[in-house]
Amino acid sequence: MLHHTHYTDTPFTWLVSWRALERITSVEHYATSGVYHREGVAKIEKTLKLTRKGSILDIIVT
Repeated sequence: MLHHTHYTDTPFTWLVSWRALERITSVEHYATSGVYHREGVAKIEKTLKLTRKGSILDIIVT
């Protein structure tokens, strides 16, 4: 499953939605795509870690 969030600067914006999805489906892999901004709010590494599940390859375009 791919989730397109548009803009995000924290992994917590969509965390509740991801957890709800895990409760109602048997999804094994998901990832978020979008524009990451405002590094000071949350580090990109933490945002990447908490907005994916399963075998996911992170692709970062700068």
